[in-house]
Amino acid sequence: DEFIAHIKSKYVDGSLREQPSYRNLMVELIEPEVVMRCVIETLGIEREDLQRRYINSDLRGIVCDLLHKYSGLTQLEIGKLLGGIDYTGVSKLRVRLRRRMLRDKQVSASYEKAKARLRELSSFEI
Repeated sequence: DEFIAHIKSKYVDGSLREQPSYRNLMVELIEPEVVMRCVIETLGIEREDLQRRYINSDLRGIVCDLLHKYSGLTQLEIGKLLGGIDYTGVSKLRVRLRRRMLRDKQVSASYEKAKARLRELSSFEI
């Protein structure tokens, strides 16, 4: 009873800053390296391709989005992994990816293929 009262006073009545991220509580996080390796292998690309600007923006967007969703990294951290992109660049890649997936079934299929493979791996590598 004392423990429950302590938790309620700290988190329910406390500020939102002190409340744990809902996403981090509900989703099992996957190591960023596992996410990147999975996408690279599934889509048959080279790691260096993810660091080249103006080339493979769809593939870079897929990696950015899956890293954000499954590894818990911030957009700033994702940008550093992909060769020093700032957080707005990562955000733009993700927005462009969503738009492109609506128009291009091949990009959408690549995203779904990588996501499905990541879900298969997650139960073994988390």
